[in-house]
Amino acid sequence: VVLVLSGGSPFVIPGSFRAAIHGYLGGQAGAGAMADALLGKVNPSGKLNETWPLQLEDTPACAYFPSKERTAEYREGLYIGYRYYDTANIPVRYPFGHGLSYTTFLYFDIHAEKDRVTIANVGAWDGAEVAQVYVSCKDGNVFRPQKELKGFAKVFLKAGESRTVSVSLDDKAFRYFNVKTNRWEVESGIYTISVAS
Repeated sequence: VVLVLSGGSPFVIPGSFRAAIHGYLGGQAGAGAMADALLGKVNPSGKLNETWPLQLEDTPACAYFPSKERTAEYREGLYIGYRYYDTANIPVRYPFGHGLSYTTFLYFDIHAEKDRVTIANVGAWDGAEVAQVYVSCKDGNVFRPQKELKGFAKVFLKAGESRTVSVSLDDKAFRYFNVKTNRWEVESGIYTISVAS
């Protein structure tokens, strides 16, 4: 891997490995921030806010874009992004919420009824982690994705540190809009609450 800094000579990072680092909307300080992450001055802690498919044809809108009409129709409904790929069981290159770090985080002491999870940084680097909370209703009859992100919490932990974080779920985390009654409702059923990195 060769990194060329602005105005400088190439800096060779020893070893042979494949990696990708991506920075969103970096602005004028973006290049410096990316260099700091590549050189290990900071620990990358971001998560993808979309899914990267294996190929364009795997996207749910592929058949409709570019549009041959003057207007575009969004036919995906609720199945946009990770909701589509998870529900249709389509393999992806990088899933929604994916993000690597120079350290390792461990999740334990998960209590759905108390809206809390404990995260420990068990690696050698300080870093931030994002606990993502998903809700799914496997035995329901309502048209909905396999699972939906309903909350998240980001926590910065020094190496060896652990902390309990809370992600509160209210009735909005379980409800859907019933077009027949024209109101928000909660379907009865068994819900699964998942916490993921």
